[in-house]
Amino acid sequence: MTNSVLLGFVPMLFTFVGISCSSNADEPLSSREVEAHQLVSDNGPRGLAPASVANDPGSISSLNQIAVDYVNNAKTLLYATGALDKPSQTVSSYESLLEDGSSSEVNPMSLRLQLLDIVDEDSGKPIKFYDLSPEHKAVFVDKLLQEDATTISTRLELAPEAGYQLELENEATRELIQQNGLTMLRVGVPVGTRPSFPNAVGGTEKSSADIKRVDHNEFFSALQKEIASKLNSQGKSIPGGGVSMQALKYPKFPSERVRYAWSRSARPGDFVVALPSHNKPWIYANLGHGVNFVVGHAGIIDSQVTERTTSESQVTIEAYKDGGVKRLDIESWRNPHYVMGVQRVRYRWRWRGFRSGFYKESRPVSNPEALAYWANQYVGRNYVRWYEFLTAKWAAPSRFTCTTLVWWCAKKAYGINVSSWYSPLVSPSGLFTDDETYIRWNVQ
Repeated sequence: MTNSVLLGFVPMLFTFVGISCSSNADEPLSSREVEAHQLVSDNGPRGLAPASVANDPGSISSLNQIAVDYVNNAKTLLYATGALDKPSQTVSSYESLLEDGSSSEVNPMSLRLQLLDIVDEDSGKPIKFYDLSPEHKAVFVDKLLQEDATTISTRLELAPEAGYQLELENEATRELIQQNGLTMLRVGVPVGTRPSFPNAVGGTEKSSADIKRVDHNEFFSALQKEIASKLNSQGKSIPGGGVSMQALKYPKFPSERVRYAWSRSARPGDFVVALPSHNKPWIYANLGHGVNFVVGHAGIIDSQVTERTTSESQVTIEAYKDGGVKRLDIESWRNPHYVMGVQRVRYRWRWRGFRSGFYKESRPVSNPEALAYWANQYVGRNYVRWYEFLTAKWAAPSRFTCTTLVWWCAKKAYGINVSSWYSPLVSPSGLFTDDETYIRWNVQ
């Protein structure tokens, strides 16, 4: 059991400006076993319920730089693509978006804002983001992005290898922002003010009226190409390492270790994620001309695993280049990976001038088996064609990658989007760092 680490069975988490609390009502391990894992802090499981930095602009400078770069890019694109303006095309749910086939035309920056679950702290009534005043929207978005940065930073502290893909996407986004002459905005610095936190770039932000706008369709289409270029330039190398992943020899552990971990932590409808340096060279993408890029793998648990489950029992549904969406056994996961679940996030908004903020509530979905149900509907579907990799979201449900299968099924099952604000990719690292997923077990 020393190689299996419980990270969190988290029924509900609340955060607000440095205050966090959690309970573990559905946790299957005894308190002695939890203490033995040494990953549960006084405020809840490590990496799952960080204290909010929403009202402390300076504190963002202490977070992982990859996370900070990501949210700064996001803020820049929110303003540059006009995402804070009420969209002409409204979306009531992810399910309806999927059904009418118009998802590729919607500004991804406004899509998340449209579908945020927000309630007024005082009245308890639902609030739509676009019904907020311009002042409230600007404050809410900054605090939301700071919360995102905290979540990503904490996950990267746990698994730095998850930052490789995000760093590549950050670089591609930043270069495209510069090419378009856009104003780089910073989270924690209100538009029109001078940054006050340490190590910030000096100068005064432009007002929102002076910020250059770009067409979101053109920008994100160009971003797909920019990311493709960087993926191709990486080839078979580990990002930042310059070493062929295929040339490395990684040990596998016994299937009994996987069986034990899954029998304690995994339910039908949970999913599993292996990160780039998680010790198995899964080929995730073939971008043409013989160029492969190794970034990890993901699969959905379809059956309840017990100590009597055999190594040959087909317990997962996964998408592979060879064979498309198919059922596989525990043997394919005899390498380090995470067991993860999907959660719902709600924000309880309070407006108190400079003391404004929100409580963030995170609750695991009550019916995890729904993810497995939908995965079963797509067994036999093909893997994406090589030229569809960067637009794999729009190839679903006809064709899938391993991660778009998780992403699509989460949308169908729960109306939850487990992917980045704006990236065209759904990567294993993206699933790992997303705010609407949580870690149940680290199998190592």
